[in-house]
Amino acid sequence: MSESSYFLIIWLLFLSIHMIVTRSRYFNDPNKILEDNDDKVTLRTSAISMLMKSRVISLEKVKIAKIQRAKNTISIFTHDNNVFDIWVVGKFTELTWQRAQLLFPEAKVVVIEHAHGSISNKRS
Repeated sequence: MSESSYFLIIWLLFLSIHMIVTRSRYFNDPNKILEDNDDKVTLRTSAISMLMKSRVISLEKVKIAKIQRAKNTISIFTHDNNVFDIWVVGKFTELTWQRAQLLFPEAKVVVIEHAHGSISNKRS
């Protein structure tokens, strides 16, 4: 086999793993991304944090000021001006967004409708 064949095989393997990680229910489950723990929420912002315990964030529900959705990104803003972005694959975005609204009922809800910044306040 030539060098280009090895490169092609490695590239296809990487692409396959990427598709599984970014498209599967396991890595995009809203209940795993935003895990309810009574007065706190465990937040996993990436697929890597689904596999390992690293990059897992614990947030107190009362400290959340605003939640925002812009296409496939859900942002969680705290009263301390910290922001946590969660990128979710298209078909799981709405489910994760609904879960965020359920877990943070006191937070201001903002939806950015278009890439150019048309903002809709759903709840004040």
